[in-house]
Amino acid sequence: MSFHTKFELDFSSPIETVFKCIQQQISLCEQICQTHPIDRKSCLSAWSLHQQLEHLNITGRSTPPRILEALQAKDSPEQSHHAGLLFSTFKIERFTEKAPEFSWPKGNMPQKLLRTFQRLQTQILELEPLLTQIVAHLGKRQHPILGPLSAREWLLFMAIHQNHHLQIILDILKN
Repeated sequence: MSFHTKFELDFSSPIETVFKCIQQQISLCEQICQTHPIDRKSCLSAWSLHQQLEHLNITGRSTPPRILEALQAKDSPEQSHHAGLLFSTFKIERFTEKAPEFSWPKGNMPQKLLRTFQRLQTQILELEPLLTQIVAHLGKRQHPILGPLSAREWLLFMAIHQNHHLQIILDILKN
């Protein structure tokens, strides 16, 4: 099975494009969960295919609540250097940052992982009516590595982060 994973985005991409990209990325994760041995590992990553998917699931499910919190926030602190670099390159370099501990894989079974990806799709769909607000609101919510992010930046980060791990997953599948 071949997977489409070139999600071309940049900071000026319309929010609807970013939103659709995230939905496609989650669908791809669901497909991989259903079609590939999850214990597959590669020298390209410290984590197995399953661990990569679980990390994406954990971080994905934590993002919609952060977006909603950012929509409630009144303060708009200055963007950090890390966030500025991420949003200028739209790329996360491999092996540059250690994932925050809360997002480390916990060893969930594939069936549970698939169900939680399906719940993540629902969480994302629930954000769709808020897209106009997400673009306009400047309040920010703290990210553990990138510092304060607006709701729009959280959504962009989700797309960039998922793309980063999907590229690793595809490399694992190739080897």
